[in-house]
Amino acid sequence: MSRKVHFLTYMARSGSTLLARELDTLEDVAVGIEEDIPDGLVEGRKVKLNNEADLKIYVDRIFQGKKLRAWNVNKNALMEKIHSNNEFPIYYDSILKALLSLYFQDNSASHIIHKKGSYHLKIDRVRELFPDSKFIHVGRDPRGIYNSQKKARDSTTGSPMSIRILTFCFQYKHSWNMVGKHKDRDYFRLVRYEDLIDNKAGEIDNLLKYIGVKNAQYTESNDYFTRIPESQKSLHANVSRDMLVGRKDAWKHELRPYEIYILQKALKKEMREGGYAKEKLGFFKIDRKWFVVRKLMVFHVKNGLKTCFPQFYNKLKRLINSNFKHDEM
Repeated sequence: MSRKVHFLTYMARSGSTLLARELDTLEDVAVGIEEDIPDGLVEGRKVKLNNEADLKIYVDRIFQGKKLRAWNVNKNALMEKIHSNNEFPIYYDSILKALLSLYFQDNSASHIIHKKGSYHLKIDRVRELFPDSKFIHVGRDPRGIYNSQKKARDSTTGSPMSIRILTFCFQYKHSWNMVGKHKDRDYFRLVRYEDLIDNKAGEIDNLLKYIGVKNAQYTESNDYFTRIPESQKSLHANVSRDMLVGRKDAWKHELRPYEIYILQKALKKEMREGGYAKEKLGFFKIDRKWFVVRKLMVFHVKNGLKTCFPQFYNKLKRLINSNFKHDEM
């Protein structure tokens, strides 16, 4: 595949689909929709297909995913594409490039952006297969992400995306730590959701220069929202509208004071580094005070163990999860 492939990464409900829509309006940029391929990068075993039988098994497996089936790529066409461009052993990068080539076969854009949120957690592994690719990461105020996740339901399970505030805090800390390791590299660019809302033209222009887009002409129409599968459209309803400035700070009115207090205390460092100001919220003015005290105590104990004794923490976590699953059986 001669066209350049880049990656759009994010935490769920960060505003990535909004950015994807804006980039997809450019003639020389094509942005894909999400997939659920076992890639051996974020999860599963390393993809190494040694023969025809391995290839058939793997292709059959990836087409079991609902998200990939929404790409409307023909399975036989994919097999033929892979065969024509590769020799065994075949690795994941060849599979993804073949898929993107077929998905965008009627699009002449020279820059393809693959939307894969979790890849910012495994950038080093992704770059081993895609060394020339660049990463665009969408960041957002953790209070805004948590607020959005609370209201949204996972398109696969139907369950709320985020119901445990401490789990979210640890996920955000891990995400921010991974971003911090790469944010000053020439292959990584952080875009804040809030900056995109305030200055869309300026942020898009900077991104085009970053990935090397020479043709900055816009298309006459944008069908990005229509390409999102029906099962996921409810999650991205705002993408069909213009920029909603009010959503930037909606968490101020929609989160409970105790939730804001916990997030600000647990993610104090990350918010400061991300440029997010704290709300002035005194402890004696919040609701559920003892709940807040218990949660923050648990957070600091777990965070201390995780930071100072990571091996012990991971073993303890696996043991607890194992016992929990055993009790459920």
